[in-house]
Amino acid sequence: MFSLLKPGVDAWRSATATALSREEDATIDPRTELTFSRCIELVFESIPGTVLQLAALIHAKEVDNVVYFALTSSIVTAGSVSAYISWDWDVDKEARKMVPSFYGYIPKKSLSRKVIVAISLFVGSVCCLLVRSLACVCLAQKGLDVVAAVLASEMLIFFVAKAAVGDFMFWTPNYGIVGYLFAFLARFMSKILVDWTFLVQARIPTELGGVGFCWSLVSTVVIDLASATTIDDIQSPFEKSTLKNVMIGSSIGLLVSFAVFLCSIDQKYLGTFISAKMGRIHIQEHFTKNEEDKKKISILACNEHRWKALHWG
Repeated sequence: MFSLLKPGVDAWRSATATALSREEDATIDPRTELTFSRCIELVFESIPGTVLQLAALIHAKEVDNVVYFALTSSIVTAGSVSAYISWDWDVDKEARKMVPSFYGYIPKKSLSRKVIVAISLFVGSVCCLLVRSLACVCLAQKGLDVVAAVLASEMLIFFVAKAAVGDFMFWTPNYGIVGYLFAFLARFMSKILVDWTFLVQARIPTELGGVGFCWSLVSTVVIDLASATTIDDIQSPFEKSTLKNVMIGSSIGLLVSFAVFLCSIDQKYLGTFISAKMGRIHIQEHFTKNEEDKKKISILACNEHRWKALHWG
């Protein structure tokens, strides 16, 4: 990080992840480790940093061009990382081979559709982050307790739903208190990434699922439009109408990019975006429908809470 070589190192890791084999005592493979690293950076660095920069910009008495550049850089970088995570996993040959019912929405042959999918992923991520950040800044005018209540209620509903269907535990082989803490952190991060950065990868049933992904999208737009009513309370050098237009425009951009994305992907994967399939059902199908022993054994090598689902009715 301090040498400014991290982007290059990450690119090399991503390019060689499929070629590197997991060490015997390693919990996860290199590609998954890289994904976790990027997700942690997004949740605990990029997203909070964007909110703080946006709040400082809106409330500043004088604004320097450097501030605009820094904010734009933060939003674009976070959007690029989120979009690349989804893209990288879907085009991975091994992932498509292991779970063909989920991976493969990016068209193989049509270059123009690939470009459209890539652009819509990026634009959706950028708009989503901008929408959420602006909503938080606006709601903060009513008090930080209001912001905390809105965000906590979303998270609580998500955790209750996961626990109710038996999908709370994560797939990594961690047990006891460590297992529950890791599951909480992993679920928390997945929810934040979908809510704030339009992470399409997390629509898999073992994460948020298709319904959960769409619910997050709707919630984001609703919160944005509702928070726009508090703009009049903001003491800012910017015109109130300008801020409202940015918020409404960002919500429209998010919805339009999602619509374009759905029209551009391989249409047989549309169902994965509206599926109510639970994680345990997804695991059962992954085990029973695969004929190769390697694919079935991959389930048994993970957390027992994952393969125990094979015994559920």
